[in-house]
Amino acid sequence: MINLKNIKNQKYSDLKFVETIFYTLPISFIIGNLVLSLHLLLLIITSFFSIKKHNLKFRYNKLIFLIIIFFIYLFISTAIQSTEIFNTYKKITDFYLEKLPLENDPIFKSFALIRFVLLIIVIDTLFFNKILNLKKFKKRF
Repeated sequence: MINLKNIKNQKYSDLKFVETIFYTLPISFIIGNLVLSLHLLLLIITSFFSIKKHNLKFRYNKLIFLIIIFFIYLFISTAIQSTEIFNTYKKITDFYLEKLPLENDPIFKSFALIRFVLLIIVIDTLFFNKILNLKKFKKRF
């Protein structure tokens, strides 16, 4: 039986909330794409607020800089390629640009990939500051 007094007396900090969100990430993989996207967005936002609140230190290593450079290169090459395609087919693109929804725009799609860079930075920071632990993750699943 659950003792309600014990539940009320426990402190539930924002770091525990971030930890819980991270540990429940595999469940959102099973449920589906929309839930996974919302779960990642919630993880990134709450983690950044917790990092800012507790003044946690970021780790600047070469791997993170290489990942950031890769995503910048991906965004720039997509932008150049999409403008070349639009300029090559000028007659088609005038009609195409009017009908193109934002979520199908190649530049928007490559810009939306920034969430993965932020996710890498957040998870690396949380592991570096020993908030997340893979041993606890293995115990839960």
